[in-house]
Amino acid sequence: MDRLVAAVSAPREAEAVTGRVDALLTVVGGSGTGKTTLVDAVVARFVADGGRVLRAAGSQSETHLAFSGLHQLLRPVRGRIEALPSRQREALHVAFGVAERSEAPDPMLIGAAVLTMLSDLAAERPLLVVVDDAQWADHASLDALSFAARRLADEPVTLLIATGDPALRALAAREPTLTLEPLGRGAAERLLDLQPRVPAGLTRASILDQAEGNPLALVELARAAGDHDSPSGTVHGPLPVTERLGRVYADRLAALPAETRRAVVRLATVDNEDPSHTVLSWLPDIGDPVWAPAEEAGLVRRSGGR
Repeated sequence: MDRLVAAVSAPREAEAVTGRVDALLTVVGGSGTGKTTLVDAVVARFVADGGRVLRAAGSQSETHLAFSGLHQLLRPVRGRIEALPSRQREALHVAFGVAERSEAPDPMLIGAAVLTMLSDLAAERPLLVVVDDAQWADHASLDALSFAARRLADEPVTLLIATGDPALRALAAREPTLTLEPLGRGAAERLLDLQPRVPAGLTRASILDQAEGNPLALVELARAAGDHDSPSGTVHGPLPVTERLGRVYADRLAALPAETRRAVVRLATVDNEDPSHTVLSWLPDIGDPVWAPAEEAGLVRRSGGR
């Protein structure tokens, strides 16, 4: 976190020391690993240092709406569009659906328009452009931002991408990437110790085992266990799942291919008392490629033929 904050908190000072500023930084991590929390901390520090922030968040419902992310990002400074050169201005008007003509947007002109706007804004004060949940952002917006980022290395502008999709590391060449890994045992223990109701005993061990180092899972499972404490202080059976944590896993499930989603739902209905040979008879084989997307999403783990 300190490395990321330092990279964006004082771009003019960084430029003075290194001769350039990293125009694009990427944070990669799965659901619940703390990407948005980290981005919030970076944004707060940047604003406290006197910088300007433009921010957008990807949405699964808008993934296929071209330039929807760019529209969200530039809306707070939409008045600046009128100051653009005429062709760039018209290109953005077309992209945002406010032009009288309805021709297809020109990606080159839109990229140039974004570059001009960001450069002009950065001339006034350092600028941080944030795209959270970029795995759901539309490709047209990401392409325009990538075009601009590759040309902003000598200006006090930083593009910070937070994504659950490691493939977006390739948004620009050789950009610094921070990958949020699961917490180690010690860090997970310390996070539990910071909760309002600190779990102990077998309940604590169950939380640590089921959360597998995911910060959100640790917090939410500790909260749920606290709400369902038994007189002995032990939660029997699987830990209850909070609505917030349920949404995280539901989002992961919804993003899977249909065939993989069906296999995961079938697996989830298995009871611990069901004979293993019966279970395997109505599930895809463990080596079937259908499981790979679910494994990448952290919903299943294949090990030792199980």
